[in-house]
Amino acid sequence: MTKQAMAELVAEIERRGYLQRTTDPADRRAKIIEFTDQGWATVNLALSALADLEAEITGRLGEPAVGQLRSTLLQILDRPAYTRRGGSGGRPA
Repeated sequence: MTKQAMAELVAEIERRGYLQRTTDPADRRAKIIEFTDQGWATVNLALSALADLEAEITGRLGEPAVGQLRSTLLQILDRPAYTRRGGSGGRPA
């Protein structure tokens, strides 16, 4: 992701009220980006939904199968040849 694209993303999320930017007192050129209360509430809601989803999948497949699935997915993501489709130009992620 380019710096410009990241800046646009942060600006949009800030505009929606999930982030706030402040100047770093140790380095006036730098910005500190933090979640707002609304941002943290959204993060906590997403984490809760993820926990519910994992519990449902574990209930259906069982813990050993979920452990194997998690291990396999992590192996896929750690491979140097892994590339993302669409937008990355085929570069490693």
